[in-house]
Amino acid sequence: MKFIALFLLLSVFVVAGCASGEITESQQPGTPVETPEKCTFPEPFSCIEYYVIDESMQLFLMNGAGRDAIIRAAVAESDAFKETSPGSGVHHNCSLSDVYIGANFRSSSEDRYLFILDKSTDGGKCAYNDAGKETNLYKIKITYSWADSPAINHTFEGEMVTGFTK
Repeated sequence: MKFIALFLLLSVFVVAGCASGEITESQQPGTPVETPEKCTFPEPFSCIEYYVIDESMQLFLMNGAGRDAIIRAAVAESDAFKETSPGSGVHHNCSLSDVYIGANFRSSSEDRYLFILDKSTDGGKCAYNDAGKETNLYKIKITYSWADSPAINHTFEGEMVTGFTK
């Protein structure tokens, strides 16, 4: 009986979550939006939520290291970004907003932190290119230092795979 009650309760949450899909200001009809499918980072960092919307990537990460970290930089690479010049095959990168550089990324089992990558290598916002593929791979490199040894930088790499939708 408890199993049936739990199943019904979960069903209500799933239906309620599907029915609440509102369009935000940053997602006006006709605006390209990426639908997330996978986001992985090495332990002890975990990717909780992730989106590629308009001209930015939004990552909600958790630090399970047991010690605080200071974020130094983050860069995403993908052929889903516009080329530096048409036909060159060289694509812009997308990097972390300045406001997040130097942010204290605390270690906690409950806190998740939002990181927004929205600076293109050309100085503007991140520009996406619909390459016509079902999914796009974004390789993300984050540089950090431990708060108790801030002079030594470390890097971890993760990836996000998303399908392009309009």
